[in-house]
Amino acid sequence: ATRPPRHAVRVRVARPLARHLSPPPVAMSHAGDAAATGGEGGAADAGEADEYVLQAQALRENGNAAFKDGDMQLAVTYYTQGIGINPDDPLLYSNRAAAYLKIGYKSKSLYDAEKLMELRPEWTKSFSRLGAAQHALGRFDAALDTFTQGLAMDPLNRALREGKKAAEEAAERERTARHAAAQREREAEEQRRGAGA
Repeated sequence: ATRPPRHAVRVRVARPLARHLSPPPVAMSHAGDAAATGGEGGAADAGEADEYVLQAQALRENGNAAFKDGDMQLAVTYYTQGIGINPDDPLLYSNRAAAYLKIGYKSKSLYDAEKLMELRPEWTKSFSRLGAAQHALGRFDAALDTFTQGLAMDPLNRALREGKKAAEEAAERERTARHAAAQREREAEEQRRGAGA
């Protein structure tokens, strides 16, 4: 059988996760120590660290492709492996937070959004991700505060404006429901007292 020419078509296929992509547990810290101290072997260690960064970026791209295809579980898997290689990549946390939210893992989305905020407090995306996770968990007042803080940085940001509006509406619905429930409880209590008189 004849093989098609290599240059014919290149199809991006999500490959199974490969164990060999994960660095040794201490590789990143050694690279950082060597670069900071200018110690012997620093250039080699820095090159090794760069390789890990590139591997994490490749995994992020695979995760993005899975996300676009609607396969959130696979996207999460790729992002998670990327974080294992480069735990300081804010885009991995941002994207995994979005994927977690899509599949209903609200607390995990919140964790990643908080980590993103820790890494990049100057990004409006950090506020958007955090506010969305807080909203999903029913923490509407916290979400409203988060979106408001983000809008102070970028008043025209569409995602933040829509998020704030949704949080305001949800908070108002919750207050109305609580008020109605309290009113019903008071009326029931009055009826019980009237019956016992």
